[in-house]
Amino acid sequence: MEEFWKRGRSLGGTLLKNCFLWILHPFEYAFGLVKRKKNILFVTSNKVMFDQVSFICDELKKDPRLSLWFCFSSPCRFDKKTLSELKKERKNTPFSIAKFIKWDLIIFPDHDYGFRRDVKKIFIGHGPPMSKRVNGEYYMFGDDAVYKGGEYKYDRTFVYSEKQKREATKLYPQFYGKVDIVPSMRMWDISKKQQEKEELFREWNLDPAKKTIIFTSTWDRSLVCSHGKALLSLLPALLREYNVVVSLHPKTIISSDSGFDSFARKIFEFKARDFVCFSGSSWAPFVSTCDLLITDHTSMACYFLPYIRRVIFVDIPDVEAGDMMRRIASKCHRIKDLTVLEGDIKEAFLIDRKQDYENLASDYLGDYKNSMNIFKKEVCGFLGVTRAGSAYAKDNERGEL
Repeated sequence: MEEFWKRGRSLGGTLLKNCFLWILHPFEYAFGLVKRKKNILFVTSNKVMFDQVSFICDELKKDPRLSLWFCFSSPCRFDKKTLSELKKERKNTPFSIAKFIKWDLIIFPDHDYGFRRDVKKIFIGHGPPMSKRVNGEYYMFGDDAVYKGGEYKYDRTFVYSEKQKREATKLYPQFYGKVDIVPSMRMWDISKKQQEKEELFREWNLDPAKKTIIFTSTWDRSLVCSHGKALLSLLPALLREYNVVVSLHPKTIISSDSGFDSFARKIFEFKARDFVCFSGSSWAPFVSTCDLLITDHTSMACYFLPYIRRVIFVDIPDVEAGDMMRRIASKCHRIKDLTVLEGDIKEAFLIDRKQDYENLASDYLGDYKNSMNIFKKEVCGFLGVTRAGSAYAKDNERGEL
C-alpha cells in the first residue's frame, strides 16, 4: 500500500508540473518575441563547479546581448560565507524557480538533475573528458548523462581534442553528433593566471630559495582521505626543506558535506611558514612554480602537464581510473603510501619527464590557447546570433573570432 501511494504522489507531481508548463508556454512565446537579451544559466552545485564556469561567464559578459545567471543548485555543499558572497556578486535564482524557466541555454559543469527537457543544454564537464569512470562507464556519458528512456540530456558535449572525440564516438556511437571539440577552457584560464615567481611567493610568504612541492587530492578514496594523518605528521619535516602547497577538494573540509574528512580539515587549518593550503581552485597561480607534484587520481593533475617535470603518483586501492590518469601514472614515480615519502621525493627529483608531460598535455588538453574563442562561436551558434556587430567586434578585428 505504501508503494502504491508513493507512485501515486509521483504521478500526481508529474501531471501537475506538465499542466503548469502547458499553461506557461503561450506566455513564454509572447515574452520571446519582445525580449532583447538571450538568457544563459550556469548551474553549479559547489565551489569547484562554480570555479569551472565563473571565468567563462566573465568572458561572455562582454556581449551586451547576453543576460547571465547562476543557479547554486546544492547550497549545503557551499561554505555559508562563500555562498553569501557569490550571491552578492552574481545574478542568481534558486533551483526551485530555475528548473521551470525556458532558458535560451543552460551550461553544466556537472550533470543535469531536473531542468526542463525542452531547453538547450551544453555539458562542459569539470575536468578533462574521458578521465573519470563510474561503474565502468565514463562519467560524462554514463547513467547520469541520460534520461530514463536512454536519451542523452545534452544538445552538445565538449571534449578537448580530436583523439578524445574519436574515442568518445567509438565507445558511445549513440551520441554521435552530440560530441564536439572545444579545447580546455580551464587550462586557458589557468595559463592566464600565472604570475612571476618572486611576486607570487612574496604574496603568500613562501621562500624563493626552496623548491616547491604541491599536493593535490580529490575526495572520498583519495590521497588525503587515505593518508591524511600521515601527511599531517610529515608536514613539519617537509617544511624544513621545501615550500609545501596543498590543494583539497572542498567536499573534504565542509562538515555538512558527505565527503567531509577530519584530517583534511586539520590540514586545511594547519599554520606554518612556507605552507599554503587551498580549497577550490586558488592553487591555479602556482602551477608554473611547481617543482614536484604529488597527486592521486584527481583529474586536476592534468592541468599541471604543460609546466611540470616530476610527479609522484599515489595509488589508491579500488579506484577505477580512466585512460588519461593511467597514462599519466605510467610516467610517474608511483607509491602506495607515504611511509618513506621523504626518500621518494629525493628519488623523484632525479628524473626529468618534461617532454613526456608536454606530449600528454597535447593529447588531453588540446589547443587550449584558442579554446575560449572556439567556445564563444559555439555559444553564438546555439543562440542563433551572429558575432558581427556585437561587443566581440574588437576581437573580430584582431582576428580572434
